[in-house]
Amino acid sequence: MNELKRSIPIMVRRSMHRRISLIMVIKKRELLFSVIIVCVLLCLGLFISGKISYGAAQTAEKYATATIIEDHSQFRYGMNTDFGNVLLYGELSTDSPVTFDEIGNGYIYIEKVREDYTRHTRTVTKKDSNGNTYTETGIYYAGDYVSSEHLATDTIVFLGEPFS
Repeated sequence: MNELKRSIPIMVRRSMHRRISLIMVIKKRELLFSVIIVCVLLCLGLFISGKISYGAAQTAEKYATATIIEDHSQFRYGMNTDFGNVLLYGELSTDSPVTFDEIGNGYIYIEKVREDYTRHTRTVTKKDSNGNTYTETGIYYAGDYVSSEHLATDTIVFLGEPFS
């Protein structure tokens, strides 16, 4: 008991006059596990980075080695021989475009959707702060689906070749 009473004033005096720093002792085992974890995570990161780079290189190679076709004769030859990856540049059109009267112009495919903005009501049951229940009628507006129409052309022409 007497030792306890003596040690308390000494601790208080020390903390008032100088800082007490906590020194952590790192054991060899903790250091070894930390180094192992860092090495494993670095290897995992390098592996994932390598896979991403490899996939990007493969995709870039597909585009770099693809044949570029811009005219009808090359396009016809490519369709007959099926010689691999191709980048096609050309005009896409149709012989018989479709349209709705209110729009004009001609399209390969067009769709018209009709929605009506209608008023709806719903009954909601609520409780007040006293625990009494009451109902309210709520009003909201929504665009409701009514109908749709679509028109599509029968044939599409790409680089002079018709497709059905």
